[in-house]
Amino acid sequence: MCGVSTIITDNNQMAKLITEFKVEDYEKWKHAFDAMHSLRKKYGCTNEAIYRGSVNPNEIVTILLWESHEHAKNWINSPELAAVKAKAGTGGARNFYFVE
Repeated sequence: MCGVSTIITDNNQMAKLITEFKVEDYEKWKHAFDAMHSLRKKYGCTNEAIYRGSVNPNEIVTILLWESHEHAKNWINSPELAAVKAKAGTGGARNFYFVE
C-alpha cells in the first residue's frame, strides 16, 4: 500500500482524498475509472473530479469526497482497486493526501 498522509484527524467528518499518479494511456485509465463509479459509490464516495497535467496529460490528479476517512481508507486498500489498477495501466506509485 502507498503511504497515506492524514491532515484531518476527525474521522466522523467527510473526507476529501487527493490522489496523484501517472497512467500509461489516459483513455484506457478513464474507461476503467468510469466503470468503477458504482463501486466507489458503494464504498462511500459521494463526489469525484479528475484533472490532467497540462504538460503531460498522463499525469492525473483525482479528488474524491468520501463519507468518512474510514470509507476512503477501505477503498484505498480494497482488492477491487488493486485489480483495476493493474488492468488500467496504473501500477506505478501513487500519492494519497487527505485535505480539508
